[in-house]
Amino acid sequence: MSPQPALPSRMTWWQRPFPDANIPLLHGRRPALIDSGFVGHAGETAVWNPAHTGGLALVVNTHWHSGHAN
Repeated sequence: MSPQPALPSRMTWWQRPFPDANIPLLHGRRPALIDSGFVGHAGETAVWNPAHTGGLALVVNTHWHSGHAN
């Protein structure tokens, strides 16, 4: 099995345990959180996000499965 490629510095990846969605965070002028996860994990996500970015401009949920949108 080959090693995973390194992520670009403009991105942080949070690998959540199944069945929750993995959460990419895109840094930059308008930081964006992609797929916010289960509503039951909203507090955990709210703590994780500011630890990795100064502020959040966008939340983009790619589809409406419960593991992707809270």
